[in-house]
Amino acid sequence: MITSLINGWNLIINFMINNNINIQIFGTFIWSFIVYWSVGLTYTAMDWFRGPAVIYKYKIDKSYQVNNLSIFYLRVKLYQVKC
Repeated sequence: MITSLINGWNLIINFMINNNINIQIFGTFIWSFIVYWSVGLTYTAMDWFRGPAVIYKYKIDKSYQVNNLSIFYLRVKLYQVKC
């Protein structure tokens, strides 16, 4: 398993190094994707678990609460995007 991960990583590195345009297109897309979703999922987790209380007290829209149904809809939407 480790060998296949290393081989996959080497394939990605070779793909990026051989053509500089790949870094500019795919690298920036992957980086912005990771930043966007890490921030978005952090805020969603804060709404879902109602914490930490130090930050949660500054929430602007107090009426909106994340529940299991909205998480289900998120899963359905992500599944549709994947397919």
